Amino acid sequence: MIRHLLAALLLAFTIFEASVATSAELQIQVQTAHDLNVSENSDGWNIETTGSDPYVVFESEEAITSDMRVIDFEYISVTPIRHFCLYFGPPIQASTVIDLPNIQQAEGWYRYTADLHAAIGQSLPSQTTLVRFDFGQQSGHRIQLRNVQLREFNDRERLAAKQAAELKRRRQASADRISSYIASDFNDRISSVRVTESQIFLDAMVDSSENDSLRELVEFPASASIGDESSPVYVVDMRPNGSELHLELPRFVDGRDRLHSAFAIANAGDASKLLSARTFASQFDVADAVSVAEPPKPRNQKGLGGLFPGPESDLSELGISATTINLSLNPYVSYDDGPKRERIPVDGPPVYFNAEAFHATDQVLALARKHDLVVSAIVLIHNPSHSSEPCPLVHPDADGGVYAMPDLMTPRGAAIYAFVLDRIANRYRDPTSDGGGITNWIAHNEVDFHSVWTNMGEQPRAVAMETYYRSLRMIHNAARMYQPHSRVFASLTHHWIVPDDGLGRQLSPRDVIETLQRYSQLEGEFSWGVAYHPYPESLFADVAWKDSSPTDSFDTPLITIQNLPVLSRFLEQSHMRDVNGHVRPVILSEQGFHTPSAEPQSHRNQAASLLFAMDQVRRLPIVESFHYHRWIDHPDEGGLNLGLRSGSTRENPFGTKKQAWSVYRDLDTPKESEWRALLDLPSP
Repeated sequence: MIRHLLAALLLAFTIFEASVATSAELQIQVQTAHDLNVSENSDGWNIETTGSDPYVVFESEEAITSDMRVIDFEYISVTPIRHFCLYFGPPIQASTVIDLPNIQQAEGWYRYTADLHAAIGQSLPSQTTLVRFDFGQQSGHRIQLRNVQLREFNDRERLAAKQAAELKRRRQASADRISSYIASDFNDRISSVRVTESQIFLDAMVDSSENDSLRELVEFPASASIGDESSPVYVVDMRPNGSELHLELPRFVDGRDRLHSAFAIANAGDASKLLSARTFASQFDVADAVSVAEPPKPRNQKGLGGLFPGPESDLSELGISATTINLSLNPYVSYDDGPKRERIPVDGPPVYFNAEAFHATDQVLALARKHDLVVSAIVLIHNPSHSSEPCPLVHPDADGGVYAMPDLMTPRGAAIYAFVLDRIANRYRDPTSDGGGITNWIAHNEVDFHSVWTNMGEQPRAVAMETYYRSLRMIHNAARMYQPHSRVFASLTHHWIVPDDGLGRQLSPRDVIETLQRYSQLEGEFSWGVAYHPYPESLFADVAWKDSSPTDSFDTPLITIQNLPVLSRFLEQSHMRDVNGHVRPVILSEQGFHTPSAEPQSHRNQAASLLFAMDQVRRLPIVESFHYHRWIDHPDEGGLNLGLRSGSTRENPFGTKKQAWSVYRDLDTPKESEWRALLDLPSP
């Protein structure tokens, strides 16, 4: 029936010359439709997605010119549509995809525009006659479209493009300064920065051949990037007496806590000329820090992502020893005063720390403590893109995405972030207490895919990475002030080598790890590790061992469960270890396996994939925990059914146990061999 309907459907793209009232219409006919229904109405078209890969391909009799760079339409959609993209051809193939901003929820007519050239970093291909619209990855979306245009820039957009080009130039200049800095060697060195309740103690070694020359100690506050054009903050003049310097500074200056600042030695009179690397605090001597001989360690490698909404009995039955929790910072910040609210001492409009937000986290941590679970908290900042009152924690350049990078551009934003981290780290300092606490801190989510999961706008890689690194340092230092064994982890997808396309949307995980190692060697060691997500190459894969792209090389494009030892070998290299020669710790903080249907074979495949995965994990002592995602199938995961339990229903609010649930329970027991005999596993 849909084919008969589509055969008669025409879509008109109106092509406008900028600032010209006249227009011409280019008729485009539907060539192909997949996983969607289309019908005409008086204004335009109704589209309903019916599967996980909904798209429609339109064909034009005339070639679309390269000047037609703006996609422009009006729409109504009661639900947001993520992963909206276009393809141009012929041919229609993966290399021609243009990822565009999500279609936001709009219950009345709302205008959508996007610059296609900016999205792909170049002009549209010549002789384009095919256009494919992809409406996300879920069925059940209903969207109305009208006034669909593919047109040239108007005057306002030309001005905006010029401004965007200047912003891009400034960002690239900052990236160039960062890249030059981290490749530099310095003759002077700050060997330690120790923080106490009220003081900061610095020890430095200076170049003895120039020990009579006057130097300056300069400070980089938390909001200062090493790529900033402005000079760091002057602190004090220094005239070395020999090759060693010892300085004592007040920790608090004008109400600002220097815990998160870095210090460097600069040439006297020219603070921009650094003679040493920027160096952060790495020693913490605080009287009321919790006394814990060593951090809690998981009893086994079995973890679970999130402690709700499954039945509590599962935790003991499955033998879970570790969990991840989402620690959203947004509820802790408010513009409104009220009970249990403390004004944060920053300039500008009043902003308050909301202690009422502790209640929800208290409940989760108490449950974790009850079941002796090691907790890894994922520090998240939601990006309320449609809020009239945006969260002050959100990075000023954030332009979308589910979560955002913290604001480490402005002194106000950095101070609010530091204050919130301090209060949370203080409360959850002791994971051995009855109420529980946080052992590991995961910095944000899948930072390599920062456009979606840790958004700070389209940034050159060096800028995004340096900002993320400063956030890691802040989380680490805040936690270490109260718990001497706290560690921070970098969150990464299953991608490994990702070429730089120049669009500022994605990092390469191997580069992230190597850059963190370089920063820690250059600017002072700190306790960091890797929180990896080794999903299969396709999250919809039927089994976990048939990926085609992963290899056994350090140059593999992906690291999945299938080639997980590559990550272990990479981190075990001598130059990738910490200053004491220890291998950086690894948490596999999110991965799961899809059941496309309720058919028995689908469930057997999931169970076999989980057993295969744990076979790989148990061979790698570097992996502290494998956190299975999810506990229960979730209806809003793009069609994925990753749960150990099926989706909840009125009759079964916790869903029903899948075979994978039983396999996870029976690991390292005599029953594991029975599962091996039952399931179709690949040959060793």
